[in-house]
Amino acid sequence: MKILVIVPGYPSDNSISYQFVHDRLKEYIKKFNLDVFCYNKKFKLQYEYEGINVYGGNRRKLMKKIKERDYNCVVFHFMTIRNALIISKHLSEQKVLVWFHGTDCLGWRRRLSSINYSRKKIINPIFCLKLLRFVIFNKIKLFCIKKVNQKNNNVNFVFVSKWLFRASQKDLGINFKNYVIIPNYINMNIFKYQKKTTHQRLNVLSISNYVNDLYGGDMIQKIIIKFSTKKEFKYFNFTIYGDGLLFNKYTENLKKFNNVCINKGFLTKNQIPGLHDNNGILLYPKRGDSQGVSRCEAMASGLVPLALDVEAVSEFSPKDTSYLVKTTEDFINALLRVYYNPQEFLLKSKMSNEYIRKKCSYDNTIKKEIELLMTKN
Repeated sequence: MKILVIVPGYPSDNSISYQFVHDRLKEYIKKFNLDVFCYNKKFKLQYEYEGINVYGGNRRKLMKKIKERDYNCVVFHFMTIRNALIISKHLSEQKVLVWFHGTDCLGWRRRLSSINYSRKKIINPIFCLKLLRFVIFNKIKLFCIKKVNQKNNNVNFVFVSKWLFRASQKDLGINFKNYVIIPNYINMNIFKYQKKTTHQRLNVLSISNYVNDLYGGDMIQKIIIKFSTKKEFKYFNFTIYGDGLLFNKYTENLKKFNNVCINKGFLTKNQIPGLHDNNGILLYPKRGDSQGVSRCEAMASGLVPLALDVEAVSEFSPKDTSYLVKTTEDFINALLRVYYNPQEFLLKSKMSNEYIRKKCSYDNTIKKEIELLMTKN
C-alpha cells in the first residue's frame, strides 16, 4: 500500500520541526510504502531522514508526484486553503485523511492570544492590515473545510482531542460526516518513567516557544518574579529553555535570580529526556492547546504539569495528575502547595505517567491510525 503524507515542513539533521508527524511515520514505514511531501514552494531539498523519503516544492511538483506514484491514500497534516483545493479538484478517487491539530480548524477569535497587542500596534496601519489578512484567510479556510466535508465522501477527518472536535464543529457550524478522534502518539521508549524524589519537586522546568504570547512566556516571567517575594522561593530551581521573537524580552528580568537558569535555543528530541530526569515540575502557562505534545511527553517521564486550565489541557492532564490553575496568583499558590505537600507531588507524578501511558500509548494512537489507513472508503 502506497501512502503520501503532505505536511508544511519536516525534521532534518538541522531542524526538529514537525517531529510529532515524524514520530508516527517511523511506525508507518514498518507497514506501508510511504513518501513525505512538504507542500512549500520554498522547500528545495530532497533527502532521506531516518528511513523516510522527503520531497517538497510547489503545487506543480506535488501534482506530478501524485500522478507518478498513484498513491492508495493521501494524508494531510494541517488543513490549508491550498490543501483543500487539492482535495476538491484532484483527489476524488483516493482515500484521503486530514489531520487537524488546532489552528487549522478553529475560528480566528480563539487565537487572538497569539497576537502581541499594544496601543502602538493597534494604531499601526501595517499591523491592522496583517490582522485583517489573518481574519480573512481564516474565514476562507473554514469555508473550504465546510465544502470538503459536504462534497468529498472519500475524506476522513482526524482530531487529536475531543475538545478540538467539539470546538471545530462549533466554529464551523457543521457536523463532520466522517471523523475520528486519535491523540498524538507519545513514545514511551524515549520518554521513560523515572520515579521522582521529593527533592525533585523543587526543580521546575519550562520548555517553550517564544514566538508569540500564546505560549505564555510573559506569564512565566510574572510567575517567577512574583514568587520571588515568597520565602519558599529560594528552595526552588527554575530551568528555562526556548527561543523566538519574544525570548529576550521575557527572560531579561529573570537573569538576576541565581536559582533561574536561562538557556536560549531549541532542544532535540534526544536532549529532552535528560532534562525530564532532573526535574519534577513542568511550568506550562500556555493559553491554548488542542493536546500539548510536550506536556504529555513530560508526564510520560513522571513530571507533574503546573498548567493553565484551558481548552484540551484537562483532557490530557486531569487534576489527579497535575496542578491546573487560572491565574498568575494560582500558579504561585500551586508552587507553595508543591513545597508543603511532597507526598502529594509523588502521587501526582505516578498518576501523571500512568494516565499518559494509557491515553497516548501505541495501541490508542498509532495502531488506530494504521487501521484507519488500511480501511477502505
